[in-house]
Amino acid sequence: MKTLDQYDFSLMPRLNRALILELARGDYVAQQENVVLVGEVGTGKTHIATALAVAACRQGHRVRFFTAAGLANLLLEAQAEHRLGRAESQLLRYHLLVVDEVGFVPFTKPGADLLFSFLSAVHEQASLIVTTNLEFADRKLKRRSAPGLVKGTKPTSSSTSRW
Repeated sequence: MKTLDQYDFSLMPRLNRALILELARGDYVAQQENVVLVGEVGTGKTHIATALAVAACRQGHRVRFFTAAGLANLLLEAQAEHRLGRAESQLLRYHLLVVDEVGFVPFTKPGADLLFSFLSAVHEQASLIVTTNLEFADRKLKRRSAPGLVKGTKPTSSSTSRW
C-alpha cells in the first residue's frame, strides 16, 4: 500500500508538496472536489493517487480504485448484462473514486461513451482523482498552470496547477 511517507518528493522537485500534503487532509473529498494528476509515464501520479486514496480511507471515506480501462470494461459488462443502472448506483456510494491511467490505453467508442457519462454523473455526487498522461487542449488552462498538480473545485470552476 503506497503512502505519502514512501514518496520521494526529490524525484519531482517541481511538484507542489504543500498542495499534496493539503490534499492528504481530505477536505476535497468532503467538499466533493476533484483532483487531476497530469504527467509523463513514471512521474509518480499513481503513487500520489494511491496515497491520497489511502489517506481518505483512513479518514473514514469510502474509496474505490480503478484503471480507466478497468472501469470502462466494468461499465460495458454491466450494460451487456442489463445491470448498468445498478452498477452505477453501487459505484456512486463511494465518496472517492480513483480513475488511473486515463489516455494510457485506448477505449472502444462505447467504452469511452459509458466512461464519460459515468464520470459526468459522479462529479456532482462524489470526488474523483484522475491520473493521465494527456495534455490539456485548453491554452487558458495551461497558462494558469504551474508545476505540480491540477486540482479542480468543480467542473465549472477550477483552480489549477500542472504536475
